[in-house]
Amino acid sequence: MISLPLPAIPSDRLTHWLDRSLLAIVFVACAFAFSHNLADPDLWGHVQYGRDALASGLPATATYTYTAEGYRWINHENIPEYLSAWGVAGIGPGGLLLVKNLLGLGVLLLIYRQAVRQHVAQTPLCACLLLVALNLVHSWSLRPQLMSYVLFALMIALFDWCFAGWRTPWRAFPVLCHGWTFGLGGWGRASARPQHFAAGGSLRSSPATPMRSQDNALGQSGSDDEGELDWDERQRRLRWLWLLVPIFLVWINAHGGVVAGFFIMTVYLAGRAGEALVWYRQRALPWVMWCGTIVVSCGAATLGNPYGWELHRWLLRALGVPRPEVVEWNPPEL
Repeated sequence: MISLPLPAIPSDRLTHWLDRSLLAIVFVACAFAFSHNLADPDLWGHVQYGRDALASGLPATATYTYTAEGYRWINHENIPEYLSAWGVAGIGPGGLLLVKNLLGLGVLLLIYRQAVRQHVAQTPLCACLLLVALNLVHSWSLRPQLMSYVLFALMIALFDWCFAGWRTPWRAFPVLCHGWTFGLGGWGRASARPQHFAAGGSLRSSPATPMRSQDNALGQSGSDDEGELDWDERQRRLRWLWLLVPIFLVWINAHGGVVAGFFIMTVYLAGRAGEALVWYRQRALPWVMWCGTIVVSCGAATLGNPYGWELHRWLLRALGVPRPEVVEWNPPEL
């Protein structure tokens, strides 16, 4: 009898390099998708507006027009126009294309990092990265919308990092009601570690870190670092929600997508506050107030623009006007 040799089983080192090589190929393919260099029709207009603003300040009335001379001009894309003017004068159009590619890869890296933390298998992860890059091909051009994409990705990544410990079962999560302990400069800091409350508000003893067996029993197993977060680390992370304020300060001066971003942020924090109310009822009211404080602070940050409330009124009027000529505003065509 002739015995055929079994195929060689690759070593762990070889498997590691094969995985890394596949991932590198996927990122190169995504970078190729992001390298689409068709100029947006408004690109050079944004560059010229940025040059004019750098030379003589923001114009009060519309320029480069023959039919609306003297019309009040409100610009909601000042930051990308400044950056476009500086970029063309400095690194040139080729450099701007490189920056555009790096921003796209940065968004994919945020997705990759979170997927690795949650132990997503490589095959669905690579497929997800390619799918995201493919869907962004036609909209990832040199235009102010890029800043909405990037700022939205940063906001979602911030939420995911700050609320990492919340993936554990809620019955094991410490009650969020010991004064203003979340990010308000230590006001009302509790002198001792808070006790835990079961559903309905009754006191019970519970460890500071929920057991992994509880996570698995409920089908809610998170990443390794989520299970290891203690009370102090969770509290520290939630204070970083204050970064939403500078994000919206930049966003309001970058692109009109800030409207969608603000409502998504509000709904997300309202959902977290609702979860706390379901489990802890009136004991969660300080946490609800904390979420409301974040939302109000982000709303106040949007007033940090050259036009104040006038920009908000203009955005509301502009969003109420049908624009069939704007492809991005049309429903998807299957």
